[in-house]
Parts: sequence; C-alpha cells; structure tokens
Amino acid sequence: MKKSLNFIPVIIALLALMLFAFAGCGDDGSTTVVTPGGATGPTGATGITGITGVTGVTGPVDLVDLTIDIWEGAAGGTRVSDPFRVTLVRTIGSAESEEIEVSDTTAEGQAVITDLPSEADYDITVVVFGRIPQTQHVKTVEATTSISSSQTNTQQTVNFENFGPNALGYACTGQGGSDSYLYLLDPNNPGNTNQIGFITAAEYYDSVSGMAFAPAADPNSAPTLYGVTGRDTGNSGMSLITIDPFTGKILTETLMSCSTANIYAIPDISFDSNGNLYGYMKMYGPDALGRINATTGAVTVVGNMAQNWSGAGIAFDPNDVLYHAGCNGNSNLGILDVTNANRTDVAMLTQDVHFTGGLDFYNGTLYGHENLLYTINTAVGNGTVTSLNGGIHYCSGIAFPK
Repeated sequence: MKKSLNFIPVIIALLALMLFAFAGCGDDGSTTVVTPGGATGPTGATGITGITGVTGVTGPVDLVDLTIDIWEGAAGGTRVSDPFRVTLVRTIGSAESEEIEVSDTTAEGQAVITDLPSEADYDITVVVFGRIPQTQHVKTVEATTSISSSQTNTQQTVNFENFGPNALGYACTGQGGSDSYLYLLDPNNPGNTNQIGFITAAEYYDSVSGMAFAPAADPNSAPTLYGVTGRDTGNSGMSLITIDPFTGKILTETLMSCSTANIYAIPDISFDSNGNLYGYMKMYGPDALGRINATTGAVTVVGNMAQNWSGAGIAFDPNDVLYHAGCNGNSNLGILDVTNANRTDVAMLTQDVHFTGGLDFYNGTLYGHENLLYTINTAVGNGTVTSLNGGIHYCSGIAFPK
C-alpha cells in the first residue's frame, strides 16, 4: 500500500496535461468562433495561453444578406429602370412585426438588404413607380455551420419578374367629402382599381380635390405628385400637398392663400413643361384661373371666366396649351389663355360629361374622369368623348407622370 501511493503525483500530472490539451483544441484542432455578422473571434494564439498557430473553422452564422432583383420580363432579362420601393414586413418569428423600407439606392432594378436575421419570415412587397405592386413571402436561409471565415454571412436572392414596361397613371378619391385614397389608373384596364394607400381623412373638408405631376427634374427619381386639399368654407384653409406615389402618404403640406383671393375650392391643377402650376378656381363670384407657387402656396388670380362651369378639369398638352372641359348648359371643350383666363371654344362634347374627376394628357391623348375614364378628341370641331368602361368610384383627380 505504501509503495503504490508513490505513483499518485505522476498520474495527477498526466491527467492535467491531457485536460490542458483538450482545452486547447476541438475535435478538428480549432478554437476560432465567428460572431453574428461574420466577425472572427479570438484565435488560439491569444485565446488559449501557450498554444500558438491554431487557425480553426467558423461557428454558426446568424445574419443574411437579401438581394432583390426586379425585372421587366423574366429573370435574367431586362432590369426595371424606373424608381422603386421595397418593403419588408416580418411576419413570423418575432413578438412584434418589423417593417423595413428600401428605396432605389443601389442599382437599377436591384436592392440589397444586409444583416437580416436568419430563420425569419418576411412579406416582401416591391412597388415600381407606376406599376402594379408585387408581394412574395420569403423565409431567409437557416444558419449554417461550416462557412469559411472569409464569408461574412450567408446570402439569398429573390427575383421579382414581369413588371409591365408601361408606366400607369394615378387617381385619387375625395368627392362628396369622402376619405381620399391613391390608386393606380391603367388606361388599358381602368376597371382594375389598384389601391396604393390612404392619403387623408374627409374631416374638416380635407379631401383631395385635384392632382398633377410636376415635370421630373431627374429621370432616375420619381416625379413629384401634388394635390390640393380642402374647401375654404369659413376660411378654414386649403393646402397644397405632395404625395408619396409609392404609399399615398402626405410628404409635405403648405397652406394656400385662398381666403384673401376669395377662392373656396380648386377642383383641378396642372403643371406646364417649365414647372409652373395653375389651378381652376371656384370663386365667390365668377370662376377664375390662378397660378400657384408650388413652394410657398401663394395664389395669384390671372383672370376671371366669363361664366361659371359645372366641372372644371384642366390639363396642359405637350405643347403647353391649357385645355379646359366642363358643362354650362352643354358640355364643352376649350382652351384657356394662361395670361388672362380668356377661353376659346374647341368643340361641343359628344357626351354630357362634367369631368369632376379632372383631366390630364398621357402620350398625347387627353383623358378625363367622371365615374368612368374617358378619352377626349381635341381636334377643333370634333369633341368626341369615348368611355373606356371603367374607372374609380368618387374619383376627384387624375395624374399621369410627365
């Protein structure tokens, strides 16, 4: 018994060496760990004293990069070149949903969203300017365990295909004091009403009464969409607003100087090619044509009409000729002089339409809206009005990108 006790120190020393060796190396001789996002953790040289030269493998990676490609036709063909908006809404795997918006900031027809949690579900919606939105449900890739340390995280690509090549128009509701919503308006299929989003509530006469796009200064950016809200009953005020064409949200709001000009409503507005904004003014007295400062909201009446019109759509054609359509006993198309509001008749219209939903030109054709979308022949003496058999209920304004 006394002799066997002499071996105990040796056994303890051997066990200590073995434990130290196992602590310094894994099954593959590694100690490196990758933290979320791919950053490399302590190496063997600094993490374990006395052991040098250990390189190791990575541990699990739990973030992903999501690449979204947006195509005119099939994937791999022509990318969408118009501005777009990508919205991600987390739907599963989180106590609270999260929304991420990405504008066109990386490349034409592509958005890259970095550092998303893996093993998460998202509804991804892509809105291309003037196109019908698309939504896909996507589950990001699961975390993996054997990625080389040179990779910062895993990647996933989602294709959105077959966005039509033709940009569409926009319409808003607001007649009769109803809430205002923004819609896409397809002249080839006006009955297919695609609602984009809520603009404003009808409370205190805040409905949108007319819209127009300002000429785009940058072809790679969405042109600015303007609208007019309110009726100046009791000097409550009207506002000039800008509207996000991707969501319908109001971006800016500027009070207009309508009370001092004796104006109580502006049913339609239009920009000329130089960015000058004009509005048809319903007055406490004869109707008028006015010019609106798009920055300050200041209104200048350029002249009064010889008579008041029921319905008051106006629109500049590509040559900056300002057309007006309305009804005063008979529906009539005319041209307004922007310096004094003098009106020259073009033609009696073949249908009794007031165009309370406004006018606008698109690809050289004059469109008007009143319950239905119409085309109007602008040739002198013609005046043919053609229904396109569809439209937006309670439409109060239409606008096509310039």
